[in-house]
Amino acid sequence: METSKFLIAAAFFIAAFSFTAQAQSLSENEPDPYNREFGFGTNILLNGIFNSESAPLDFMYRWKSGKGYMRLGADILYSRNDHERVELNADDERVEYLSQALSPTLIMGKEWREEVARRWLLNYGLDLNLSYRHTLSNSTSFDEFRVMEDEMERNTFGVGLRPFVGVLFKINQRMMVGAEASFRSLIQRSNQYTKRISEYKENPENNSISEYEESIWNYSTTTNPASNIFLYYRF
Repeated sequence: METSKFLIAAAFFIAAFSFTAQAQSLSENEPDPYNREFGFGTNILLNGIFNSESAPLDFMYRWKSGKGYMRLGADILYSRNDHERVELNADDERVEYLSQALSPTLIMGKEWREEVARRWLLNYGLDLNLSYRHTLSNSTSFDEFRVMEDEMERNTFGVGLRPFVGVLFKINQRMMVGAEASFRSLIQRSNQYTKRISEYKENPENNSISEYEESIWNYSTTTNPASNIFLYYRF
């Protein structure tokens, strides 16, 4: 599926901006007059087609600094999942489930570039990631005898380093597309609160409420393929 997304995005943007490349061609001897760039990730378009339950927003602002570029970006992901299930047992138990998550990430770093061919650039560097994730879920199961409700709320804070390497293609002096592969090392702290409510229709004296809180530290490393194509406008 990731390969399909990448190919669809590549075909879409090559077709959409090919006419611009013809209208405003690059000159090998022409100096680069632009020092700032703003871009967004195309996964917001692809996930709207392939996965209607999540909406990722990826932005990046870059500006010339010395021999490289400073970077300031943000990733925002919202997801929602709700469904209903009926257990075909003696009590015909019904389960309703809802889960929501909001996860913003702030990105700060620096990159350097090397020209490998006309219009093609290799970029590499290091980002610092500051992340937060809020997750809320609710599950209710009920039959003719009782109702049980489980609630969970989790807040996760993280800080990590992300070295990356990527490629950039200059469509013209104003427009570029690019993709980056990366390795991320992340430390997270999660605070989780859970609550269970049990109600018995015929024996209310057995009703109960239980609550639990915990804090968890977690360390993880992940590799991310170059699956999100960014489109940049230079000014």
